[in-house]
Amino acid sequence: MTSTQDILAIALAQFPLPSEMFPPDGTFWLTLYLVGDPARYVMARPAIEVNGWKNLCNHDDFAGFSYPKKKVRNDVAEVQDVLQSVIGTCHDMDMGITLIDADTAFDPKRSIFRTLYKAG
Repeated sequence: MTSTQDILAIALAQFPLPSEMFPPDGTFWLTLYLVGDPARYVMARPAIEVNGWKNLCNHDDFAGFSYPKKKVRNDVAEVQDVLQSVIGTCHDMDMGITLIDADTAFDPKRSIFRTLYKAG
């Protein structure tokens, strides 16, 4: 599993984001692509949800994948804090993160995205 610090370094190296899609004073949605065992997800979900992440599937619907989202300011320090916390939680619960995107909208059909991290 890639370390928290390595994932952060890769994700934060993508900043600044293109201003035509992600205005410097604006907000965007961080989207995680989580993979793992359903039993681990049941344990991780409350800790992720309490920190403001949305779009979490119910444990009965979890088939090994989940795509939580959190709205953040386009600010490197805020993104770093948010990611550091959630990556730590995911690692503690043995949940893998295969992708982290910055999305311009909650609905993926209306969103323009920028990949911040992709597992190797």
